[in-house]
Amino acid sequence: MYKIMQLSDRCGRRIKLALLNVYELKEHEEIIMQNAKRLVRELYNDKVLYNPIIVSQDDNIILDGAHRVWAFQKMGYDKIIGMLVNYDDDSIKVDRWIRKISFRRNNIHFLLGRLFDTFSLEEISRDHEYINNDKNGYVWILGKLFRINELNRYDLIKKLYGFERYILTSGYGNIFFVKNFSFDDKFIYIIPPKFSKSDIRYFVNRGKILPPKSTRHMLQYRVINLNIPISCFNGNECSIKNILDKRKIILYNDFTCTFMRLEK
Repeated sequence: MYKIMQLSDRCGRRIKLALLNVYELKEHEEIIMQNAKRLVRELYNDKVLYNPIIVSQDDNIILDGAHRVWAFQKMGYDKIIGMLVNYDDDSIKVDRWIRKISFRRNNIHFLLGRLFDTFSLEEISRDHEYINNDKNGYVWILGKLFRINELNRYDLIKKLYGFERYILTSGYGNIFFVKNFSFDDKFIYIIPPKFSKSDIRYFVNRGKILPPKSTRHMLQYRVINLNIPISCFNGNECSIKNILDKRKIILYNDFTCTFMRLEK
């Protein structure tokens, strides 16, 4: 791990960027191979890495950017630029992606059968706030809310991924990954279980990798639009430093969806 620069401004925001060895980084989620291969093509065409990956500085866990890491390995680059964060900082939150499934009414009995074959479901009363704050998994379908009764959340999320593959390959519906859940009878909603930072570290340390879109990491500040030519990752660290010195660093807030500029 090679430190490039640490930036701070008058508001006390401190950003650490580093050139990282792609083979020392640890993924906590599987990649979607189709997306990874498409990213390789885009990098070859655009010849630019737009955003740094996000990495836990204490244990090299990739919080965001596993597809970029895979693409760089495939392209023969052993270094990539990353934003290092203190994963224990309370400002970093771990949330979940909710599955919003559109379907045709004539397919609903196939979906219902597959759902009940895949999960142990228990119908419960509607409680929106409870769902948002609870770590369990839930299914909303045709005006009814079900809790997923699985003791092991890791097995649950693996089963959910299998169900998603079934939906996408069978043509019974389309899946959208959304941040919020609503009681809308036009869609099936699957609310997966929440994982904590300690959960993620536990899985990584034991070689267990979660399926894609199992977590959603939210940061108050993440660096975007660095736009570094990928030719700079051929071992010439000084050229990256020179580029960063001339960049106007832009930050993005995941919670408020706002942009700001880091004044060096």
